[in-house]
Amino acid sequence: MPGKQRYIRSIDLPLVGSFDAGSDVNGTAAIAPPVAPTIGAPTNLALTTANERNAATPTSNIGATWSPPPGTAPSSYVVQWSTNSAFPDPGTNGQGATAEATTISGLIPATVYYVRVAAIVANLVSAWSTVASITTAADTVAPAPVTSLAAAFVGGGDLVVTWANPTSANFRDVEIKIYSDGAHTLTYATLYDATQRLVWPVAANLAATSGAGDPFVQVEARARSWGGIFSTNSATNALKAAPATPVISVAGFSQLAVCRVTSKPESPTSMFEYVWKRDGTTVQTATIADTSDTYTSGAAGDEGTHSWTCLVRERDAFGQYSSAATTGAVVLDTLTTAYLRAGLVFSDDVGYSLASLRVLKDGITGAGGLSYSS
Repeated sequence: MPGKQRYIRSIDLPLVGSFDAGSDVNGTAAIAPPVAPTIGAPTNLALTTANERNAATPTSNIGATWSPPPGTAPSSYVVQWSTNSAFPDPGTNGQGATAEATTISGLIPATVYYVRVAAIVANLVSAWSTVASITTAADTVAPAPVTSLAAAFVGGGDLVVTWANPTSANFRDVEIKIYSDGAHTLTYATLYDATQRLVWPVAANLAATSGAGDPFVQVEARARSWGGIFSTNSATNALKAAPATPVISVAGFSQLAVCRVTSKPESPTSMFEYVWKRDGTTVQTATIADTSDTYTSGAAGDEGTHSWTCLVRERDAFGQYSSAATTGAVVLDTLTTAYLRAGLVFSDDVGYSLASLRVLKDGITGAGGLSYSS
């Protein structure tokens, strides 16, 4: 036979992979294209926190660690955090990481934060990890204590407190507490100040003591941080002394005596107690704000010639008295008509009887006698 010919029939072979549905030119069913590979989410996300900066605006940080998606070797990661568990935009922040750990800095202390992580493998981004949350650390570092604390009453009873502020970066102000005594029996005031000088006025002292006033107090001061943490206490006492003995003078004018305080009063709130004495016996007492007082003779027993003195004490707002100052004696002659009549002695050469003279002395005209007029 002549030479034989061989024929090879073409056979359709399935393609490897998966393709989107379609049809070829011959109308035969096509196979879907390959699906992009997916990457698992990072696992084991764990968070820690620490205080980061002690200052007027303290900050905290979060340390995050995690494990890569199983069976992958990510080239990098994306870390997101927010104070909202829904991670809204705006309100969500993010940063990259090249290893399975990172530190998120500059966060608000004592605040709940939510964190999640995604892996990047060959330009593909994984699903987000399970969300983890943590409350950031608070600023618990106490500032240094105040120094040079001093307290003193001035004028009529204003309490002046002075101190030196600490240089701590997280120092905010100083808490000043004023107590009735070292045992803290009563708390009169709690004040906050950073000016290194505070005045607690006498009016506040009187208000805190129902008007009685307290001339002895204990003062305590402690520095406060912006995070509300206090330093140790510093304490001191303040005692208001009684007023000094006033300097006074006295002058007499006919039937009037005037006593004056010639030294400057302790304060406008000072009062003065004036005690007038006639021959050592008290005849008038007055407690007034004026720096002078007068006594006008004319009361029973004032007639005639007597020695007059005045005692003066200054009283402060807390009811404390100075020692008494005593004036020298002044002499007033109080010659009233009644006093003159009581002391008249009559004599004449006309021969009137004593009974007639008594009638005359009383200002009544007697028979055959003379009239006496006051």
